[in-house]
Amino acid sequence: MSTTSAARRGSRHTSFRIALLGVLLAAPALVAIPATAAPGEAPITARFATVSDDYDAFGYDAFGYDRHGYDRKGYDRFGRDRDGFDEDGYDRFGRDRGGYDEDGLDTFGRDRSGYDRHGYDRWGYDRRGFDREGYTSSGCRIDGNDRESADRAVCDAWRARLADRQRPPTGSAG
Repeated sequence: MSTTSAARRGSRHTSFRIALLGVLLAAPALVAIPATAAPGEAPITARFATVSDDYDAFGYDAFGYDRHGYDRKGYDRFGRDRDGFDEDGYDRFGRDRGGYDEDGLDTFGRDRSGYDRHGYDRWGYDRRGFDREGYTSSGCRIDGNDRESADRAVCDAWRARLADRQRPPTGSAG
């Protein structure tokens, strides 16, 4: 293929694109034809054909929906309010306004406190601070069988605090 034929084809495509752009820019003017225009005369003002309004005095149509598609209670024809929630407060994915399903879990399977079905948070610790094997984040364990990387003094202090919390208060109750 010669350079001349390629240049001709390129200019032909460019001409087509320019013509298409002109049609797209002129399209709104071609569509908006006034309703009062009679053949052979131009209208003085541009009046368009009116659209039939079949709404009652309160703004609802014959089916009970307003101009935005909501009934008197504020629900659309699918039973959802303006935010997309049904009468029970759930969206189409079965989640409430906080993002939790009927079981109280979010999309990651965690409850409102951040724990999964088994009671562990995203780092793998339960509400008491233990992982699945019974270690704390410091590597301590209640029975003294700490991890090798754990600091012995930290674990001993933790066990002492834990023992103090479990002792009954001393003194007279009266």
